[in-house]
Amino acid sequence: MFNSIRISVLIGLILISGCGPEQTDDERILEEIDATSVHLMLGAKILIVNPNNDEDIAQLKQDLIEILATQEGNKPPELSVTEVIQLAKIAFKLKGYGEDELALGRDSTLIFMPAAGDKDDATKLTPKQDHGLFLILLNLMKLNPATPMLITKEQMLYEAWMADDVSFDNKTLDSMLRAAQVSAFASNEFCDFASQQAQWFKESKLGVTDAKRVIAELAIFTTALGRATAHAPAAAAQVLAVVMAPKIIEILPNALRLLAHVNTAKCYESKGNESAAMQQKVYAIDTLEALGAPNAELALYRASLAYKSDDLDGAASHLKTAAKSKLIDERTRQDMNKLAENIHDPEDGLVNKYLNKFDITLALVSIVNQRLSDEGAYDKLKSSRQYQKLKLIIEKLSSSSNNDEDEPSLLDRGKKLMDGI
Repeated sequence: MFNSIRISVLIGLILISGCGPEQTDDERILEEIDATSVHLMLGAKILIVNPNNDEDIAQLKQDLIEILATQEGNKPPELSVTEVIQLAKIAFKLKGYGEDELALGRDSTLIFMPAAGDKDDATKLTPKQDHGLFLILLNLMKLNPATPMLITKEQMLYEAWMADDVSFDNKTLDSMLRAAQVSAFASNEFCDFASQQAQWFKESKLGVTDAKRVIAELAIFTTALGRATAHAPAAAAQVLAVVMAPKIIEILPNALRLLAHVNTAKCYESKGNESAAMQQKVYAIDTLEALGAPNAELALYRASLAYKSDDLDGAASHLKTAAKSKLIDERTRQDMNKLAENIHDPEDGLVNKYLNKFDITLALVSIVNQRLSDEGAYDKLKSSRQYQKLKLIIEKLSSSSNNDEDEPSLLDRGKKLMDGI
């Protein structure tokens, strides 16, 4: 049973080949997560929950809320010189809080997503469970175009490492955590570890999930996130409302599995192991089918795999099926049929266009965008001035580096300002 496997032990046993002889796996991970994006993420967590009711942190949060609230008529949101100076100070302080939190490692007791119920409730989250839920949230945000910031692979690796060997009794939630951890480790080139865990998905199919059941099973996740959101600025709550849209939540278990297989495939490709990558792509297509993608839409991906496996007749058959899709134009349909008919002596241009590219995540993006469009919430969010300003602020806070030597980064500005105090 997968839940009995200790992730911390597996890291030590499986990943030795990925590190130099003088560096342990934990040392490698700690080196990679010591990144500005992780510092700012952890600093933002502390800013939102303020676990020790620190007055300086409370004031910092209030300063940020005031910047968010500033509006000037109907002009597009922009930041004044004064606001940029304030943000520079905030960014520098957040990075410092984050560095201190990161230094605690697995000794940290910070809880960002408190569980449902009273403080004395037996269902209170452990730190590992909290990191597990937050890792799922990061994956969900990465899927959603409403997310106003870039989710980095270092942030994902930190949360996966902190979640460690935690598990949830709820099978759906637990499988989502495993998929999120697989994606995090695969994205950071821990391929063999990711592959062993991804194999578990193949042996524990979810099938086409029932929306009401999934949403009910994820109550601990959505309730915990709602409690955390209560402490965040209003604009952040607007974003999370779209991120947590029921039509997205119901496909999340299989969507995370799909990303786990895709990221593991990319990991193996980067190391030149094409056969292992191919197997993960097969699993990805199976998962996309469980998400409800029509056979005609899946056929092009199957044609690509068949062609790369030298199954030319199989590739031709899949191309003919793909040509029946209602979503393609007539020119594309003609190209696919022509390629199928001449598969043993194909035109290089058509092969490169239809068979050499395998980006199955585009199909997932299409599913997510269609579901958001059906709900209409994302369109409303994009027109929100609060959202537009939040996005602008996050872009500024996230700009830890700057290629223009004459224009220092926001963090550099913040450091100079704080040094001058």
